[in-house]
Amino acid sequence: LDTYPAVYGSDIWHGSPFRKCFEERLIDTEHSIHVGVRNSIWDNTDFKESESMGFDCILCNDIHERGVEWTIRRILDRVGQKCKVYVSIDIDVLDVSQAPGTGTPEIAGMWSHQLLSILNGLKSLDVISCDVVEVLPAYDSP
Repeated sequence: LDTYPAVYGSDIWHGSPFRKCFEERLIDTEHSIHVGVRNSIWDNTDFKESESMGFDCILCNDIHERGVEWTIRRILDRVGQKCKVYVSIDIDVLDVSQAPGTGTPEIAGMWSHQLLSILNGLKSLDVISCDVVEVLPAYDSP
């Protein structure tokens, strides 16, 4: 979710960027959505806090069960066609078998073809920028 509060006295860490953006009013949460979240979140409070900030959420299980087309429709409905869009891809959204090079590997993620199909399905959006974060190349090596 990356909407977590401060840890060890620091409110800026890899689990907090969207909380900081929300707090500093840098993001329109009415049109924002987390896609590919695993069910292994620490606590249901994490979902509730993220929802209270205005974020929507699609779990990885939903993508696997309902499909890519359903996911694309949910994203397009949430974001709308009038917004400028920033896409942030946390590499650990992919299953660890697809992208082991992350500091937070986790099973039951998206498959590469699912992520690519979802991104292709967003072509109608006004995407102005994107990033790929939490990449740890050292973990890609045998």
